[in-house]
This record gives sequence, C-alpha cells and structure tokens, in this order.
Amino acid sequence: MRRAVSLADFAALAQSHPSVWHARAQLQSLGSSTTVRVVVVPAPRGELSEVLGSEIRGFLLSHAIPGVDVEVAGPNLEELSLAVALYIDSARFNPEDVKDSVAKLLYQRFALEERAIGAPVYLSAIYQCVESVTGVDHSICKFVKEKEDETPDEHVWWPSDHDCGVLYLSDVEDSITLTNGEAQQ
Repeated sequence: MRRAVSLADFAALAQSHPSVWHARAQLQSLGSSTTVRVVVVPAPRGELSEVLGSEIRGFLLSHAIPGVDVEVAGPNLEELSLAVALYIDSARFNPEDVKDSVAKLLYQRFALEERAIGAPVYLSAIYQCVESVTGVDHSICKFVKEKEDETPDEHVWWPSDHDCGVLYLSDVEDSITLTNGEAQQ
C-alpha cells in the first residue's frame, strides 16, 4: 500500500527514488512530536541538494501516517585512505598491470555507491579484494589517517558518525598508495 509505518518502510521508500543509492531512517522523538530522520546517499556524488531533499521529504510525507514529520539529510562522507604493499612474481606477471588491476578493483568495491550508511570497513575485506587479483602472491594492507591524532583500529575503520557517516574510497589518485615487491620463490 506504499504506506510508511516502520523505519524500514521510510528507508525503502527513500531508496526507491531513482536518484538515491542508499537510505537509512532513524526515529527522533521530542516530547509528543515524532520525527523520522532519513539520511540518503544521492547519486552521483553523495551530495544532497535542497531541491532533491525537498522532493524526497514531500514524497515520504505523502506516505507517512498522520502526525509523523519527516526530515531528510545528506550523509557525512568520509574518504578512506589505504597503503597497500603488493608482492608479485614479476617473472610471471607484469607488476604495473597487477597494480592497475588492484586499484581498479578497490575503487569498484569501495566506491560510494557500494557503501552502506554507518557501515565499517574491515581490513580483512581489503585483503580479500586485493588478494583476489591474479598476480598478487600476498600483500600488506593498512589504513592511513590524514591526521596523526586519528589512529584507527588496525583491523576496522568505523565512520566517525555511526548514524549517517559513509566510508568510501574516492577515485582520487592519492587515496591508495600502492607499492610492489618481489614475491619469494
């Protein structure tokens, strides 16, 4: 009946909009008023325009039960930064081709449109991605934070805002530092 009753309903309806990649709904109650806050990740850059936010809010209000207000917000985008050392048997594989394949796959798997709101990035997922590339014998992967006072857990990087943060890998060239060495025979 396309009536939004639960938080999952609000998120699903927001995500049904063709300009939205991901949505997450949260309940905010102040006294006797109830507001559903819906965080959306719009395509293509994750930035919510005033026009799109207003359009989605109107759509959600038209499907909400009476007495429920809706607020639509954009995500807090947080770019990942990685250092990856690849070990490649250069007698069998061209190291530059392998490095290019690793970078391409990382950018695809951890692109903004692939990342859920509030989801952490586990280092094991980075390893799984990197070492699935033909030619990589093994690797050493690390998270890199820009500020020295930001020290992520070695194995997981949570968005700084768990409710509406999105961690993703930007296709900016310096977001991944790839080095290569020779795999031991």
